[in-house]
Amino acid sequence: MSTAANVDTATTESITPTPVKVGVGVILIPVLLSTVLTLGVVGGGAFYLIRSGKLGTGVQNTAAQPAVAPIIVVAPPASHVLALEPMIVNLSDANGRAYLRASVSLRIKDEEKTERLPEKKDPKAVDAVATELRDTTLAVLSRQTSDGLLLPDGREALKQTLEHEYKVRNTEIPVFEIYFTDFLVQRG
Repeated sequence: MSTAANVDTATTESITPTPVKVGVGVILIPVLLSTVLTLGVVGGGAFYLIRSGKLGTGVQNTAAQPAVAPIIVVAPPASHVLALEPMIVNLSDANGRAYLRASVSLRIKDEEKTERLPEKKDPKAVDAVATELRDTTLAVLSRQTSDGLLLPDGREALKQTLEHEYKVRNTEIPVFEIYFTDFLVQRG
């Protein structure tokens, strides 16, 4: 039996597995990745719920919340466009042979409507507002020179001059905008 005992110990020694050494990184990396992924999903979900208002924070901090200002919509005043009759004006050039042909339209504030009986207008009556504005426009246009009007910003400068003159000479007629629908400078 001694031979049998030797055989048994020899087989058991050869069958015994040798321990395999596993590095710490092989176990630690999956654990860390799953932890970071879980925290990211939970944190992102909580952030979304808090920002959307579906999850309250439990703390009422009114100083941190921005105050919502009421939106005030201001309607532009009621207005209409008044087209003045086309004008041909001698310009103030030194030789006296420069002309301007212009058609001007003005955006004017409408008068306040009050309850009155409708007035019957005389078809031959002259529109006083158009007459006053046309007179002011002619006075400003006749002071211009062809060189000044032909500059790149000549028309814009003319609009500013007209706006100023309307405010000074026609205080009761609020003009908002000035449009040139025809503008031709001719030198002779």
